[in-house]
Amino acid sequence: MEEFKIKLDDKKRSEKTLKTYQQDMKSLSKLFSNDKWYLNVENVVETLKKNYSSKHTIKNKLAVISLFIKGLDEFPEKVNVRTKYIREIKILDFDIAKENAKHIKTDKQRENWITKDDWKKMLDHHRPDVNNDDMDINQIRNYIVLAIYSQVALRNDLVDLIILPNDKYDMYKKDNLINNVLLFDEENETCKLILRQYKTAKIYGDNHIELNDVDDLALFTALFYQMKYGKWQRDILYLLSKINGEPISTQAFCKYFKDLGKCINKELSTTIIRHCAVSEIYDIGMLKKVAKRMGHSINEALSVYAKI
Repeated sequence: MEEFKIKLDDKKRSEKTLKTYQQDMKSLSKLFSNDKWYLNVENVVETLKKNYSSKHTIKNKLAVISLFIKGLDEFPEKVNVRTKYIREIKILDFDIAKENAKHIKTDKQRENWITKDDWKKMLDHHRPDVNNDDMDINQIRNYIVLAIYSQVALRNDLVDLIILPNDKYDMYKKDNLINNVLLFDEENETCKLILRQYKTAKIYGDNHIELNDVDDLALFTALFYQMKYGKWQRDILYLLSKINGEPISTQAFCKYFKDLGKCINKELSTTIIRHCAVSEIYDIGMLKKVAKRMGHSINEALSVYAKI
């Protein structure tokens, strides 16, 4: 596993990405009894299809396995095995593209689709009582997380998010820290999300997002910070942390986030939220009708003909 990490470091992947890859490999290895399980491509693909319903997830797992094999020392079948994985990934890419072109919800998406009413129900359920002197810090954290996602359809970018008062941000920048940051100003009742580590950061750079459309977000963020700081006495405080104060893993975040939807009997995921956020903006039914009349796809209507 260490050799795998060294090889990937040559590609200048972030520490966060490397940890995610390693966590994936550890979880995948638990599905197989053979130490060299990754050499049997057909068995791996079959096992993944039995354990994961999403083609996106299966494709991502295959990609990680392919990278893992690339980082291994040379062995006789190395090129052949990697070629098989790459072929399976391309097949999945093609299938996913066909499904996306239809713009039709999958069964799982229909079952767990999040509406504006659902967001309100979740926020109301997790919202702490401001008149309660003995508020649960976990409930405050849950409300903050849901409040952020109700305004910004992020991926798993809160995994190592740190919380800072506005007046400490200059010191943070001076220390050259690269975490994503939730800045709060309790007096002016404002919050800002600063994304520095996210999937397309190399293309778009730092992303500053104002978060001022949720009631009492700055108040609860300040309260959470004060309660956490009083416990840990640390300059860097993570919104989502283990018992020892260190940030949680991506896998732990996915499970935690999924559980937040239990109050409305839905499995919450960042992927479904991103689908819902974009679908609320576009009238897909009307776009499909217009595209059909023009004799092309919705993708072509948006990428070629639609203008700002």
